[in-house]
Amino acid sequence: MKLHPHAYTSWWDLHAWAGAITSIVLNVMFFAGAFALFYEEIAIWQDPRSHRVVDDARCEGVPLEPLVRSAIARFGARPTTITAAVPSDACAPIWIDVGGESERRTTVLADPTTGALLDERSVVATFLLDLHFLYDESTIGEWGMYTAGALAIVMLLTLVTGVLVHLKDLVRQLHQLRLRERIRFVWSDLHKVLGVMGLPFQIGMAFSGALLSLALPMMWAWQGPVFGGDTTLAERELLGYEAPPATTGAPGSRLTIDELVAHARRARSDLRAEHVRVHGYGDAGSTVDVSGRLEETRIATGRVRLRATDGSVVGVAMPETSGAATRVMNWIFGLHYARLGGDVAKLLYALLAMLACATILSGNWIWLARRDPARRHAGHRALARLTIAGGLGVAPAVGAMFLANRIAPIDASWHADAEVIAFVLAWALTAVVGFVVRSELDAAIVALIAGALAFAATPVASVAVTPLHIGRALMDGHWAVASVDVGLLAMAAMLVSAALLARRIADAKARTERLGGARG
Repeated sequence: MKLHPHAYTSWWDLHAWAGAITSIVLNVMFFAGAFALFYEEIAIWQDPRSHRVVDDARCEGVPLEPLVRSAIARFGARPTTITAAVPSDACAPIWIDVGGESERRTTVLADPTTGALLDERSVVATFLLDLHFLYDESTIGEWGMYTAGALAIVMLLTLVTGVLVHLKDLVRQLHQLRLRERIRFVWSDLHKVLGVMGLPFQIGMAFSGALLSLALPMMWAWQGPVFGGDTTLAERELLGYEAPPATTGAPGSRLTIDELVAHARRARSDLRAEHVRVHGYGDAGSTVDVSGRLEETRIATGRVRLRATDGSVVGVAMPETSGAATRVMNWIFGLHYARLGGDVAKLLYALLAMLACATILSGNWIWLARRDPARRHAGHRALARLTIAGGLGVAPAVGAMFLANRIAPIDASWHADAEVIAFVLAWALTAVVGFVVRSELDAAIVALIAGALAFAATPVASVAVTPLHIGRALMDGHWAVASVDVGLLAMAAMLVSAALLARRIADAKARTERLGGARG
């Protein structure tokens, strides 16, 4: 059946618009993903209260038990669960969460050098990680992750079909960049060069992101036909999760957290304790999970479950004892977060994520340049501005969030709100500029430069609020803090370079138009 021309045009417009808007959301996910790679470093950087110039050796071997007991005292009641997340930086605050009945909980940061408990004040690291997966606990929750997974599938299909369409031209498209041609050729060449350079990375991220985001729905789908509706079995075999044993209701003592971690290390000497979780605190049947990465592989994770009363091993979950699906998901997670390859791999991932953003947004400009280069239609003008506001706008928004972290007083109870408000306001202002400024090029350059200024200003502001500013942190080898400041400066440099490239493209276009007029 052949569609009426009007119906065909309408459906094609819907398809094109859906793809263009989807690409803007994917751009935001990739941009946030570059920061999510450095979640642990940002989590240490974001709270200057724990920054001090000390020898890291002073923090080695600091016992966890007194810190956990202080957190329990802050909670003010007997908890049911306790979770401690131990960062790789010895002097960094230890995240401790104490939970009780009716979802009551207390979360603190314990300073290992002083034993002080600090209330969480900054959300930069968590916010950007959640943004990468479109997750928001207070509103859409896991549905955001499912949306992210669906978008990852759309991107994967787009990449595969794009490769098939351009297979014979891939080598030429890797290096062809005609800056003196008409603007649509420039955008097309830029899109293809960046796309081919980052193709393996983008396919890997789309594939792994889809699996991670949709792991739970996939488990639901397989639970019935494969596991006979047994949720416990499905979780164990597909996700590697096994619920702790039921509590007895009788009171019981426990070993200290440090003794339990030592028992876990004796059971698996290659296990690096990153998370310690107590189930059924104070109960005779209480168990403790000690989990983390395995030192030899760097990518695989494992867990040792112990009886809290005497430290005897209840169960061990390791790659060699896990099901095939769990092992695959373990590697998928490691692939997505660059766990194999260390810091060099994370830096390469971050750069490729930025190239992916450029590829995605240039795709919109190609479509607009081919369809309506003069922007005669209001819808195309709106899409061009939306690409600037939504696509480029994320850069000044994230930059403003980092800057707000340093400008807003860290001791203020409203500090975290200030970070989020700065993010929203900066993005909103960029959107206004994107729609108000007459020239699309000028609007894009304003967004890029605004983001660059915010990122560059943050390490400068750090000098006034933390002893571990970029100079001192580099001098004393506090790499977790120094790497964030250096990364922010690098981000500023990339945004300035993008602005200069946009100006160069515009100048090339103007020269071409003048030459065309002269020949005429």
